[in-house]
Amino acid sequence: MTSFVRSAGPPSLCVKRLIPLAPRAAPTPCPGSRGGPNFFSASSQSRRAYRSSSIQMAPKFAPGSDESLLTQQTQQLVQERGWELDQEEMGLRKTFDFKTYTKALDFLNIIGVRSKSRSHHATMTIKPSTVDVHWTTHVPRGLSSKDVDMARYCDEQAAEIGTIDKGQGMNCRTGKASTS
Repeated sequence: MTSFVRSAGPPSLCVKRLIPLAPRAAPTPCPGSRGGPNFFSASSQSRRAYRSSSIQMAPKFAPGSDESLLTQQTQQLVQERGWELDQEEMGLRKTFDFKTYTKALDFLNIIGVRSKSRSHHATMTIKPSTVDVHWTTHVPRGLSSKDVDMARYCDEQAAEIGTIDKGQGMNCRTGKASTS
């Protein structure tokens, strides 16, 4: 039997693997695709519920971390700064919106330079006018003070460059700011 599984890549990638699994509901198509599987097949409503409830989830901290301090700092980032816990509860995610692709690229490069100097690298995805950032510690596995510090740094730099409300970036077709 052919089954579909979630890829390890970004949510926009759809990857088909052939593995035997017990029968389950058919996967839903990816947005904009012609019937391929959607590995984030949860409805947008359930994804919003996940984001809004993410603070109630207990982060999984890296061994040796000061859990009481990190819990407080993580709550502040989630409640006040718009960060969310990832699905594994071992990292922090946020999407930053900028007016132009150039500003988004500037932000990506600034974070990249600090990441290099700290030897702590994020998974970052740049799209027209947005940058998705995901911080997690791989060794030892879990959320660490490095992730929290770099998330704060991202917020500082985004404020310096100038973030905008979602959907207010430049429209690639018209070259003008979106009004949606």
